[in-house]
Amino acid sequence: MQNYEGYLFDMDGTLVNSEPLKAKALAMTCLEFNVKIKAEIYKEVMGQSWLAVLEYIFSHAKISKVPESFNPCFEKNYKTLLRAELKLNNGAKKLLNDVKKNEKKCALVTSASQWMVDTVLSLINLEGVFDVIITNEQVTNLKPHPEAYQLALKKLAITSKQAIIFEDSRSGVIAAQASGCEVIGFLHNYNQKHNLAELVPCIDSFNSYSLTNM
Repeated sequence: MQNYEGYLFDMDGTLVNSEPLKAKALAMTCLEFNVKIKAEIYKEVMGQSWLAVLEYIFSHAKISKVPESFNPCFEKNYKTLLRAELKLNNGAKKLLNDVKKNEKKCALVTSASQWMVDTVLSLINLEGVFDVIITNEQVTNLKPHPEAYQLALKKLAITSKQAIIFEDSRSGVIAAQASGCEVIGFLHNYNQKHNLAELVPCIDSFNSYSLTNM
């Protein structure tokens, strides 16, 4: 098996269980604006840009314009849920520890905003773990464009053939593949409609992956 020099991870849904929490926060926030939606509607747009998510949610709710106060209200609700319910996915901590112990390079590559990344990493005590962090503020083209992964590889000073990427959305997998890296899909309850197994090998726990046997 190939001995990779770099391990690149998507954040939401891949490393942490944040996608259901994001869905709950969206439903909570909509309710504050007198709009009732089911949290599960987020499954339809999981992995897309935040603008695309909001446009879909508000179109479904038959609201023509997103209120200016929506995002600050969402941030408040999402942070509350993250503080109460955020968890690392099974085996993620051990894999990250193994990556660092074996002196491999490690990157977090997400379409999330910096405030989301800062909140998540602080709550699960992963600050300082990643050699490189790429957020949506650092790129022009979000996933499925490979720009974010290409930038991460450049900053890590490794080639695509030296890296493996873990992703949980179809757009993320397409971006990862377009960067030229090997890709493993991460399965959970919120990405079942993405049919990742059609594209890449998949796992549903990082306990299924080890540096010593891959």
